[in-house]
Amino acid sequence: MIQPGRHSEGKPAEGVPKAQKKLTPSAAGWFLFTAAALGIGFLCGCGAARPSKYYQLTVPADAVKVESADAFPVSLLLGPVQTSHLYREDRIVYGNNAEKLGTYEYERWAEPPADMIGEVLLRELRASGRYRAVHYRRSNMQGDFALRGRLYDFK
Repeated sequence: MIQPGRHSEGKPAEGVPKAQKKLTPSAAGWFLFTAAALGIGFLCGCGAARPSKYYQLTVPADAVKVESADAFPVSLLLGPVQTSHLYREDRIVYGNNAEKLGTYEYERWAEPPADMIGEVLLRELRASGRYRAVHYRRSNMQGDFALRGRLYDFK
């Protein structure tokens, strides 16, 4: 039987385009390997994002409360805790020494550390019962003493 585009001996005709020729075994293997590698890379890159974990500061509840009769007749105003830009965000900072710091991608604070420390300080000073009043420092608040602080390191 004579096929179109072929001589009777089964050899390809000279006028047949290269696209109709069969791949050699080594070229077919390379093509399959490349397709499999791209498919695996695509499947590994897709999927659910890694969930973030959030942490917060907790204060032990076993603090002894002082009676109000022992309270100092002063009002305290707490100013914001000053800190570097690293601790104004919610990312957790890590480091082995003072020169090299980094942040975790998926582990974060519930609030920026400076805000959490200020909140804990306010609650603890109020719960101590040693002062007539403890408030955040606002534009219209009056107080006897103002407390300020600076957070240098929080790892």
